[in-house]
Amino acid sequence: MKRLPLIVIWAFLVALPLAIVCEAQENKTHKIGGANLFADVFERFSESYQKTNSNCRPVMLGSTTGRGISEFINGDVPVVWASRAMNSKEKEQAHANGIKVSEKQTGKTALAVVANAKNPVSELSMEQLRKIFAGEITNWKDVGGLDEPIRVTIRAVPETGAGVLFQQVVLKGAPYAPQAQVMQAYKTTLAVVGKSPAIGYIPTASAYYNKMSEEGVKEIKIQLEEGSGAINAPAGLVKESTFPISIPLILIWNEKVTDPCISSFVEFVDGAIEGSKSARTGASSGS
Repeated sequence: MKRLPLIVIWAFLVALPLAIVCEAQENKTHKIGGANLFADVFERFSESYQKTNSNCRPVMLGSTTGRGISEFINGDVPVVWASRAMNSKEKEQAHANGIKVSEKQTGKTALAVVANAKNPVSELSMEQLRKIFAGEITNWKDVGGLDEPIRVTIRAVPETGAGVLFQQVVLKGAPYAPQAQVMQAYKTTLAVVGKSPAIGYIPTASAYYNKMSEEGVKEIKIQLEEGSGAINAPAGLVKESTFPISIPLILIWNEKVTDPCISSFVEFVDGAIEGSKSARTGASSGS
């Protein structure tokens, strides 16, 4: 029997520990797809989860709900933190790829309507809000403000759950105003609203909600029904909310994935939201 050259044996022994280390590190990282609006809350839940599950490290590939679902369908991620449920076409595509879809709504975050801090308008009715975002009211003077044009900022439809939800609830499914400007990130929303007579919306679970005042932005109170008092959007991520302009947090996962880290993290998140009044954020990472 031929003996292997010493250089070959040496190379094998050096490479083997490296391969084992790489595999261990790969097993610890679990990629999660999802909407950037949940990135801050995700990070806090992930840190808490890892305190008792040190071998599992969930990491969010933050983007939009639409992109996260596409990654899920393609098998790139086993779980998605989504701001909307999968539609029938998406479920068919996932099924065709051998994915068994499971969905569960675990919480909600409200969308706060925001305007420039110097704007004298402090509250709006749902009808006024509808007319502004539909382009029927285009000047702040028509709702008690200064004589200046309203710059409407929105989130992309159908790519973002926030854009879709706001359109469904406030505009009752009607199109946004033709002149509405799509914001690619909530950071951009704050920057635009803080420097112009604009209006927009920001999820209260995002850290940007806590940064409004330093960016020259304020929240507009909403009168939900005629004759009722105007209220602020409830803060943070909560299990249930009666505030109508609220985005759901829907966990979507592949039931065929048997990795215990995935199933235990889904259960952890659901239980953590159930056991707390709200989940507020610290730092933020994106849109």
